[in-house]
Amino acid sequence: MREEILRMNQVTYVSQGVVRLDNFSLTVWAGEILGLVPINNDGLEALFSLLKQNLPLRSGYVYYHGKRVNGGECVVVQDMDDCAQRDFLALLEWGEPEKGRLLVGGAPLTSGRDRSIAVVQERPTETMLFPSMSYMDNLCFNMDHSFPNIWASRGMRRSIREEYSPLLGAEAFDMRVDDLTDRQKYDLVFTRLLLQRPKVVFCIHPFKKAGVAIRSHIWELIDRLLKKDIAVVILALNLADSLALADRLIRLRLGRIQETYRREDFVKLPYNTPWLYLYREKYPK
Repeated sequence: MREEILRMNQVTYVSQGVVRLDNFSLTVWAGEILGLVPINNDGLEALFSLLKQNLPLRSGYVYYHGKRVNGGECVVVQDMDDCAQRDFLALLEWGEPEKGRLLVGGAPLTSGRDRSIAVVQERPTETMLFPSMSYMDNLCFNMDHSFPNIWASRGMRRSIREEYSPLLGAEAFDMRVDDLTDRQKYDLVFTRLLLQRPKVVFCIHPFKKAGVAIRSHIWELIDRLLKKDIAVVILALNLADSLALADRLIRLRLGRIQETYRREDFVKLPYNTPWLYLYREKYPK
């Protein structure tokens, strides 16, 4: 049986507002010599760019040795008048809108404890950790949907400790939650999400009141979710830290969508948008 090395499935890639690859599919097998005859250089350059780095796609997927390599999408929802947060969270909790449907991976969102989604609340180190529980219990309690015996299996918890000690620090597993540093607390919250394996994570004002060093670390933790093919939706008031992660930006006013931008369209944002000059350099008009 031939081994599949690379597969691009219905890939559409847009750069500087121009479609460089449109619904493009390609499969490369081990030991195969494949010839490409481009009609123009745009498509060839776009293809080589995608092979060299993980660029945001408008649609489609890229697989290497059968594993998807283009990560989850990051969507920033800018609530310009700060009036949608409460309704947004209620909708995620109950999953019952007055009109329309909520779908996750094509399936209806169920109210209550639907593990296909996760929410990182505002100031999660204060609102999402439980000092009365051990570090390991804080880390694992969202795994019950996939591993019902997590609490009874010492071997499974030992395996988790061994696997995640290089990432979290072996000493953290023996510490009281109250004694963790802010960085360690954020690590605990976001690694819990990796163990839960939701399809999408909603982050509510993730950078609010965080210091410079912690904001940089939160950025890294969100990027870690994206690289695990977990989609991330960031609800933000301003774009100072969120825009660098975004593949799409949706701007809300009074609960209604006012504008939607893809990354290549960020150059069209107002001039007072934070870090806009970076996108004007990368995606010149």
